[in-house]
Amino acid sequence: GGFFAANALLAEMIGVKLFQLEDLLGVAKADFSLLGQPHLSFVLSVGVLPWPIVFIMTDVVNDYYGVRGVRFLTLLT
Repeated sequence: GGFFAANALLAEMIGVKLFQLEDLLGVAKADFSLLGQPHLSFVLSVGVLPWPIVFIMTDVVNDYYGVRGVRFLTLLT
């Protein structure tokens, strides 16, 4: 339970920091247009990084403890 809560809180606290995906992967920057906005690239919040772990932990808790366990973790966070 604590691991799930810590990951959720960590994602919320670092969520305001931004990074550019192309720089992280070491590839050329994407330059595309969407709905008339030119020169877009993949700038993401750092908070997206821990969420796959949170998602997997929710599935693990659901498998072992059922709906009550997931509901408890949801209320805890």
